[in-house]
Amino acid sequence: MAITLPKLKTENKTISAFIVPMIFVIHLHTFIGNTMSKNFSKNKLQNSDYSTLIEQIVHLSEAAKASAIKSVDTLLVKRNWLIGQHIVEFEQKGQNRAKYGEKLIPQLARDLSLRVGKGFSRSGLANMRLFYIRFQIFQALSGKLSWSHCIELISIENDSERAFYCEQSAIQKWSVRQLRNEIDRGLFY
Repeated sequence: MAITLPKLKTENKTISAFIVPMIFVIHLHTFIGNTMSKNFSKNKLQNSDYSTLIEQIVHLSEAAKASAIKSVDTLLVKRNWLIGQHIVEFEQKGQNRAKYGEKLIPQLARDLSLRVGKGFSRSGLANMRLFYIRFQIFQALSGKLSWSHCIELISIENDSERAFYCEQSAIQKWSVRQLRNEIDRGLFY
């Protein structure tokens, strides 16, 4: 019996909805395999007591959890950017600019909430749309920032200022709170 998976059309490529979760699973499996072989093979004969075993397993578990959270957040940011891209392209219908006054976001929010559930409110979809508009080249983010960071950044209208805070957030590894404080403080100016 064949299983039909939903498809997502993007930039003339059809991607199975199965691919993104699979990439995550492969990434996690590779991470766990690499961590296990590094940590356990080095200490196999030297540290055979039970407390060392516990510490190694706890370390592995915590590292895998941190990696999983980072991977999921990266996928969430990419998903939200792609949703924003689809919304903008649908609105523009091949034109340079969209017509104003259309009620796409509220209708989309209602329909997606019914079909998918949480995560597709009016404000959420508006943020995804604005995210795509503000960051038309997704590689500029390249998995460095969380969706919460992106929400803070899209509120900045000045392109140079937004790029500055984006870069500094990634380099300095600012939390969302730190980013908000630096924006409020006017670090850019």
